[in-house]
Amino acid sequence: MKLYYHLDPQGNVGDDLNPWLWRLLLPQYFSGTVVHDPRLREADITDEALFVGIGTLLNQHVPALPKKAVFGTGAGYGPTPHLDDSWIVYCVRGPLTAARLGLAPETAVTDAAALCAVLDLGPCSVEHAFSFMPHCSTAKSGAWQQVCEDLAINYIDPRWPVERVFRAIRSTGTLITEAMHGAILADTFRVPWVSVSTSPGILEFKWQDWCRSLGMEHEWVRLPTLWTDGGEGGFLSRSKSYIKHRLARRQLQQVSRRARPTLSNEQRFRDAVGELQLRLERFKTDVETGRYG
Repeated sequence: MKLYYHLDPQGNVGDDLNPWLWRLLLPQYFSGTVVHDPRLREADITDEALFVGIGTLLNQHVPALPKKAVFGTGAGYGPTPHLDDSWIVYCVRGPLTAARLGLAPETAVTDAAALCAVLDLGPCSVEHAFSFMPHCSTAKSGAWQQVCEDLAINYIDPRWPVERVFRAIRSTGTLITEAMHGAILADTFRVPWVSVSTSPGILEFKWQDWCRSLGMEHEWVRLPTLWTDGGEGGFLSRSKSYIKHRLARRQLQQVSRRARPTLSNEQRFRDAVGELQLRLERFKTDVETGRYG
């Protein structure tokens, strides 16, 4: 069996959790990896079974022929796949994914990244009242890192290695995040969080899907879109950038002072993690009894 996930060449903790987490929870189960983007695959995938885990992966890019174990995965980007006998669904991210795929409501548990709660990560003290974590696409400009420095708000880059992101989230009092897996990890580590958006292109469906799996409703705080001109733009471009940065500083400061953080109900979260563990044991039994060949 191979581990199937999206690979961002620049790194993205929500995707990078896959090789990091599953090799801890499922040691020696995988003979290799298959990436979600067909353009990055070395060859067509026809035979060896796939474990489809963390991410918004359930679309037309999942190979049709091999058997597929779906565990805590979400839909939302692109057409949904036709679920034939090659699909073995243990659980999905939330009720919206289950409905979109025509699955029974009990298939919706929560995002599989919640299994990070079962890891022994040791103690961690709070070092920052607030941290800000952008979406990986937003992080590429570096503009929000400068805003955070101006406000003395800790900055967390979603492209950092998994362990570094874990430490940064666990050491913050409240996480302001545009990255959904920033919110998922914060909720998993019982760190209150506030979701923000700087772009209309970020998918609301996946946020609602995950939030509803834990009995929460999702609502974004809107922040301005920022860019950097590297000092090469003309006067008008630099002036616009300066004004936008001032607006961003003011609005992010208002979020830190006024926004009401979210945290899922403790018992509901623990119940979801327990259900993920039960279904992971079911998957292990299926592997051991030859269901995947």
